[in-house]
Formats: sequence, structure tokens, C-alpha cells
Amino acid sequence: MRILPNLIHLRAFEAVSRHLNISKAGDELFVTHSAVSQQVKALEEDLGVSLINRSGHKIKLTAAGQEYAESIISVFNRLRQVSKKVRSYKNQSVIRLGVPNTLGLKCLIPKLGLFYDTYPDSQIQLLIFHDQNEPDDVDIEISYGERQGIDADMILAEDRLVAIKSPHYKASIENDARLIRVTPTMRQQDWPLWLAALKIEVDTSSMISFHETLQAIQAAENGLGIFVTHEIFVREDLKQNKLRLAHALMVATDKVFYLKASDSAQETPRFQEVKAWLRDGIFKD
Repeated sequence: MRILPNLIHLRAFEAVSRHLNISKAGDELFVTHSAVSQQVKALEEDLGVSLINRSGHKIKLTAAGQEYAESIISVFNRLRQVSKKVRSYKNQSVIRLGVPNTLGLKCLIPKLGLFYDTYPDSQIQLLIFHDQNEPDDVDIEISYGERQGIDADMILAEDRLVAIKSPHYKASIENDARLIRVTPTMRQQDWPLWLAALKIEVDTSSMISFHETLQAIQAAENGLGIFVTHEIFVREDLKQNKLRLAHALMVATDKVFYLKASDSAQETPRFQEVKAWLRDGIFKD
């Protein structure tokens, strides 16, 4: 026994129940008045109950028709919404990812090839921003801040601070090394946090200052001195021996790198692809 009625007949009745007019329903469905009438009549025969009362050109739903229409209209509205959403996927092959300057240039761009190899039908448009100047027109954003209140599923990595220097720079923290810092407010606690964990006193009054983290990393690589920064920024440089740890101490902070995205963006396959790439290809130890 067939439980589900013919979908063409259901669609005809759904249109009629909304318009309460067979001709208008036919216009919507691009079929004739006669075809709509026949499809509704076939549905009534299938269900064994009258759904509409016909009186000339006027249409009125029966009690059974009214109850059935409420459910059918709800189902078809949901189908329309889902279909619209699925169709939109073809326009979401390009995903706009907002990323802080240093993280984007040091970590993401060198690993973009991995994303395209894994997801050849997708594209990422990186929108790189400086410090707190976050872009508005993005689908997903990598942000940095305190862990409290962040959904665990959106966290990419815990933050850790390390002290770095050139492999050719011989001075040590304890032995009059030149110290490098960056001036933006959000980075001014990096050195104090790291030194507090090391439990030694170091003169920080005459540090060499740079405005951007990238500049400071480059200065350390060129042998200017020692710089405390986020381990993720220099992970590949350490692996390639472009930089070396100035001390084995690695300090965990109370901050994390995490994703921000709208609810609608999180529901797309592209979001899951980007999150998997970031977690497994970028932030995974």
C-alpha cells in the first residue's frame, strides 16, 4: 500500500489551498485549470476524502482539507527554504576568511596549497587585517582573545609564548642580549608574562622597538636580538632552523585563537572544510 500520495498531486493541492483559486494555482504551476482540477481530484480519490468544496468559481476547503493544507503548506515552505539554501552552495565555492596580518602571512599563505589539494572545488579569499581593525565583509574570521565564553568547538589552539633568536645570535637572556619588542598595546604584555614565568629579572628599559610583529620576527631572524612572540607565528621558522628558541620555556597564556562565523556560515560545507584545514594543517602541533 502506497502511504505517500503523488507529489504532483500534493503540489497542486498546496497551490490551490493557498490561492483558493484553481486558475491562479495553474498559473503558478504553469499548467492548465483543467490539469489542476484533475490533480486535486486524484489526490482526493487517493486519500478517500473531499478536500475542497467547489461552487462555481469559488473554492472552499473542507475541514479535512483545511487540516491537510496547514501541514502541506508547512512542508512545501520548508522544502522551498532548503532548496534555496542548497542552490546557494554553488555560489559559496569562494569563502572569505578574515585573518590577522602576522598569522595570515606567516601561517596561512604558506599552507594554502594544502587546502586546494584537499578541497579542489573550493577557494579561499584571505582578507588580512591589522590588529583590531577587523573586516566586516567576511564569512569566517580567525580571532584572538580570552578563552572564557568561547565555544570549545570554535577554538583552534591555545596561545603559547616563546623567546626566539637567530641560530647565529650567541647572547642569551641572562647574558646582556638585545631584546626586541613590538609597540601595539595588545602585545605589550608578552615580555612581562614570559619573564614572570622564567622567574628572572631582566632590564627591559632599552628594548629595540618595532610597530609590527612581522618586523620584529624578521629582526630576530637577522640576528638583531631576542624576541618573545606567539609560538604559532614562528613554528615553521623553528622547524626550518631559520630561528631558534632562545630558551626552552614555553608559556601558556589565558588566550586562544578561535573562529568567528555567523550561524548561516557555520551550516555550510565550506565552513567545515576551512575549520578542518586550519585545525589539522595550521594549528595542530
